[in-house]
Amino acid sequence: MATSQGQDILRCHLCPDPVEHHCNHCRVNLCSNCILKHITDKSKSHEIVEFMNRIEEPLPYCNSHDKKLCKMYCNDCQEPACEECITTTHKHHEIVEFMKRNETPSLPNCKSHDKAPCKMYCNDCKEPACVQCIKTTHKNHDISDIVVVIKNLRRRIHANAEKLQNILQPQ
Repeated sequence: MATSQGQDILRCHLCPDPVEHHCNHCRVNLCSNCILKHITDKSKSHEIVEFMNRIEEPLPYCNSHDKKLCKMYCNDCQEPACEECITTTHKHHEIVEFMKRNETPSLPNCKSHDKAPCKMYCNDCKEPACVQCIKTTHKNHDISDIVVVIKNLRRRIHANAEKLQNILQPQ
């Protein structure tokens, strides 16, 4: 969880905005802007509720292996996974503990500004940047949210690793 002014803030599963809603079926937190993006996945049913009205269950059961609890979560597929699924269906995917699935990646610190967190990424210079750097060194550059950049890079790395695995060990 990210911290702002001493209080914990839950972030949206799809973007860095604060949480306002929750999908009870997928067990993900969402901001208002990302609800439509989330429900466009027609492979699953969705139940969007206000965050305060979410249904909290300790761990979901696996859809593929009856009565197995999903202690893990696949960030690539954005779904819970049991111990058997992580060695088959989600092999070579980014797996995290189920309860830690909504945590944002740790951000790099700025080298120029007393270790301020770099919340942005300068696409022109290909480097992380803090808020102060965005206003000075990277003024008028193409800037992106670093969490989105990190997630996209992870997806590409996992996709490339999977392609390489298929080349080395064709099925």
